[in-house]
Amino acid sequence: MPKQFRFEKFDNKELSDLQRNVQEYTAQFNKPILDGVLIEGIDLVFGQTTTVNHGLGRKVRGFEIAYKNNSVDVWAEDSLQTIPTRTLELSTSADATISLWVY
Repeated sequence: MPKQFRFEKFDNKELSDLQRNVQEYTAQFNKPILDGVLIEGIDLVFGQTTTVNHGLGRKVRGFEIAYKNNSVDVWAEDSLQTIPTRTLELSTSADATISLWVY
């Protein structure tokens, strides 16, 4: 998750107002889906599980396919996740190369 905005106490009203406006603006970016990583060039083979290193340092909340070179379904094999804070185990309905946004 992006860092939370830290509110500082100022005696100056203009600085306090500016800080409040910045805090309200940055709050919209505090969304789980934005705290992710794009992983490109993942080669998937039908009938095999593919291990993807995501590097999030926490369990994956979800993923979105950003690119695929074939019409495929891709799913996480939750029962095979041995190191969920580092890797994601994927299966596919057909051979494909994909890119994922993992969050």
